[in-house]
Amino acid sequence: MSSFCRILFVFDRNLRLDNNSLLKACLDRCKDRCCEVMFLYVWDEEYLWPHGYNAFQANFLQDALARLRNQLQWFDANLLVTKGDRLEIIRKLIDDGDYRKVFMESSLSPHEEGDYRKIEVRLQELNGTLVSDLGNWLYPKGVVKSKQGGVFKKYSPFMKACEKLFEEDLQQFKDHFFAAEHLPWSAIRAVHEIGFGYLPMEIDSLGLDDFYVWNDEMLESYKEFRDFPWREKGTSMMGAYLRFGVVSIKRLAVEAWGKSRTMWNELVWREFFAHWYAAFPETAIENFDHRFDMMKWENDVHLWEKWIEGKTGYLMIDAGITSLVKSGYIHNRVRMVVASFLCKDLHMDWRKGEAFFARYLIDYDPASNVGNWQWVAGCGVDAAPYFRIFNPELQQDKFDANKIYAYRWLPVDYQVNKMLDHGVEKVVAMKLYDDLKREWEYNKG
Repeated sequence: MSSFCRILFVFDRNLRLDNNSLLKACLDRCKDRCCEVMFLYVWDEEYLWPHGYNAFQANFLQDALARLRNQLQWFDANLLVTKGDRLEIIRKLIDDGDYRKVFMESSLSPHEEGDYRKIEVRLQELNGTLVSDLGNWLYPKGVVKSKQGGVFKKYSPFMKACEKLFEEDLQQFKDHFFAAEHLPWSAIRAVHEIGFGYLPMEIDSLGLDDFYVWNDEMLESYKEFRDFPWREKGTSMMGAYLRFGVVSIKRLAVEAWGKSRTMWNELVWREFFAHWYAAFPETAIENFDHRFDMMKWENDVHLWEKWIEGKTGYLMIDAGITSLVKSGYIHNRVRMVVASFLCKDLHMDWRKGEAFFARYLIDYDPASNVGNWQWVAGCGVDAAPYFRIFNPELQQDKFDANKIYAYRWLPVDYQVNKMLDHGVEKVVAMKLYDDLKREWEYNKG
């Protein structure tokens, strides 16, 4: 047996033991040596929620961590959770705790990848080693690329490239799925204290012990049912599970590949936005299509308050906003209708809506949230054209005709006058767009 080894294993976007290739690499490393391993999660609210604390996602995360800790304890290991500046704490453990071998996920999210690179540089300075694997996405940055070697700016060719890669990798993905009990846990000695003045953070299950797991019925009915918000199990409900890696994206994608290509395509949309965001991090606050920088957005506080309070007078919109602020969930079709109403009926900046959703969505992820809001507003990558405007009444009639979804969230005596006439505002929106096009042509000329 070779010399003693101290290892720091940092959990981030893969909060599970099954099918966690970085964990497997860590335990395999310890099979022929004496290893002391610290399994760490740093609860850093600025890192997690740049728009401010998200209580729904925090509750989900706390449950996910409690579940992960319980799973580790089955193998006489432990999860140490501490609160503070993530980068500072990891650096402190490297510098003062003498952890020269670190297992840590790389990321497609730009601000997360920044921390990773700083840790990588510090370990290189100390002749240490950083072992990495991608967080919960299908492919690392730069793998899915155009014929010119660049980033795809259209979903369809990106999807086709993913299709080709996925078909080639399918058996390899399947071969790398494993259950945690098959890993060499006896090879490690787990650390049970962080030290250096960092106190463990209390984590308890808050009621999500029985984590939802997809099933074949959901996958097979997904295409037929996913657009109808009144169906409680019509969508996958996998967003938060994928965000924190409670579920493996590769495992779900393999299952969807054979049972629901519609679901698989949605997973690739998530991938598309993540790769786009990694390539264009400035789009967190900037229009991807800079021609929209000239758009004259409305800034009426009264209209904004009616929207965030769910008092627009349109059933689907008010039910959607209410479901968001009360549960952290909002059905995907309803999200689009709600977002379209803000940007194209109220003529408000997509950034206001994006920040609002970030404070409530239980499945909040910067790339998907920014990508979807810019898509609806017309200024994003492969976006819906600005003149595509969802009619909230037609959407209600088509996808929730019996008002089951609406009255699941709204009181039965709901009576709110429409704050505006959609038909009139659509005309205004088209005028704004026509004015914008004239500005584009003038500046181009």
